[in-house]
Amino acid sequence: MKLNRFSILVILSAILMISLAVQASEENSIYISITQNSFGRVHGVWVISDKEIIVNQNSNHDFRRPKTVLKVIEKKILSSTEQDQLNTLLKSIPFKQLKRGYYSGMKDGVQHTFAIKWGNLSRTIQVSNYYQKDLGSLVRFVNSRIRNKIYYKEID
Repeated sequence: MKLNRFSILVILSAILMISLAVQASEENSIYISITQNSFGRVHGVWVISDKEIIVNQNSNHDFRRPKTVLKVIEKKILSSTEQDQLNTLLKSIPFKQLKRGYYSGMKDGVQHTFAIKWGNLSRTIQVSNYYQKDLGSLVRFVNSRIRNKIYYKEID
């Protein structure tokens, strides 16, 4: 089959448009995981995307065997309004100014790992027995939409 210049141009234009659409969707994509653990054991992982919130819980309750076995226990599809609210919230958080870690100095307690991939931004922030207010606003957004809450509160 012989293709003329016009056909080749149409095919190349289609490929370029598909490529740009994929790139645009990746630039606006949201992937956030919040892992909560204490005493060296993962208790839960909350995964937030631009479409849904998925709550995973460690189903291994045998403290003698610290193996993590995550099980999906809740899933919440975000409405278009909630998706807009999430984007607005993320735009208000100064991710590039946040430290890589926040620690209170306590040896035990609750630790959180915030892994954030939002467009071109990629950050991992460790929080140990510490309340960081910008991350707290993200947790409040998630907790207000699910039954199985993230334990993240201001420490007195």
